[in-house]
This record gives sequence, structure tokens and C-alpha cells, in this order.
Amino acid sequence: MVVASAAPGEAAALLRGITPGARRRARAVELDAGGDALEAAVRGADAVLSLLPARMHAAVAAAGVRCGRGVVTASYPCEGLRALAGRAEAAGVPVLCEMGLDPGIDHMSAMRLIDAARAAGGRVRALRSLCGGLPAPACAAAAGPLRYKCSWSPRGVLAASSAAAVFHEGGAHPPARH
Repeated sequence: MVVASAAPGEAAALLRGITPGARRRARAVELDAGGDALEAAVRGADAVLSLLPARMHAAVAAAGVRCGRGVVTASYPCEGLRALAGRAEAAGVPVLCEMGLDPGIDHMSAMRLIDAARAAGGRVRALRSLCGGLPAPACAAAAGPLRYKCSWSPRGVLAASSAAAVFHEGGAHPPARH
């Protein structure tokens, strides 16, 4: 595992937070993802997980497609990523977007509960998922009375709040409810 950051010392500091066994198989590098070193770093990887700001994901994914390396981002698909979809598919390179809290972790957690209910003979008739997150227990007390922390950047919140959304229930668009 390679952890990269443009900030001097940040990648090494991140590695100090993982288990010693994993740390032995990891290395920290200083990398300017906006520079020429990005493609070399992607070429040297098996796959890339980009936690960069959303505006940088298209460049990372384009490097992944050129180098034949799969890319996972933590942001919704942007116009640049959508424009890259045909080339990625033709090259057989997976580019997966928004694999984080919503819809990633919350839906995986829901599937765990659904699978357990089915294994016990139950039947799931509906699932309603709303975005939310639980901070680490050590941080929960500082999160306020709801014990909730928003992990998005303010810019990300504003961008997401102005994006269109579609709600499906029972395979159809229900009437808007407020």
C-alpha cells in the first residue's frame, strides 16, 4: 500500500495510525497529484483509491485508464468522469465513484441486516435510507446532542445540495413529500 500526499510528512503521519503489520507493508510518498508524477504513481499501483478533492478525480481516473489501473473515488461522478466512461469501459478499467458513506457504507450495513433477516426466515418489504454517519465513540460526545458529525467539506455540502436527486419507491417516482 502506498499512501501519498502533497503535504510534507502527512502520508507518514497517516501510516503511524495503522497497525504495525500493515505499516510494514506500506510506504509513504510525497506526491503532487496535479503534476507529472501522478501518472508514474498510478502506473506503479495495482489500483488507486483517490480521496482527493472531487475536482481532481477526473485526472486521476484518466491516468488510471491510460495505465490500465482501476480507480475508486469518494465523490459523485462529475462531468469529467462521465466523459471518461466510454474509454474506461473500452479499456476494461473499472472506475467506481462515491464508495463512501452515502450510498456505500450505509447500504452495506443495511444489506448485512437484510441478509440476517432473510437468513432468519424474514422478508424485507422496504428499505429507506437517509444519509448520516456515526463518529467514533471517542469523538461522539464532542459531536453534540445527536452525536452526529458531518464529514463533508462545506464546499461539498453546497455542491451536493444544489445537485438534482431522484427518489424511487416500488420502481416508480412517488409524489413529492415535504
